[in-house]
Amino acid sequence: MTDKTLVEIETHLNMSAVNRDAWEMATDDDVMKRRMERMGIAPTRKQGDVCFYSLTSANIVIRKGKRAMSETQRLQAAERMKNMHRQGKT
Repeated sequence: MTDKTLVEIETHLNMSAVNRDAWEMATDDDVMKRRMERMGIAPTRKQGDVCFYSLTSANIVIRKGKRAMSETQRLQAAERMKNMHRQGKT
């Protein structure tokens, strides 16, 4: 890899509406390249430092984010969990 700063290193995910199960990832990030290798996914092509990977929707997870919870909601959830554990022990 060339001497790039962290600001210059990129990873892109692309999906077409024609086939929503097929994704392509392009990255010049060594961390992402190693992650793909550990998952057993080999690059489909290379262009300089950039590796391209073919992925399926099973490989991609898009999350909404963490649920914001007020202190009251957190205490109520904790109480429900306590009750569930107590019911399981009787």
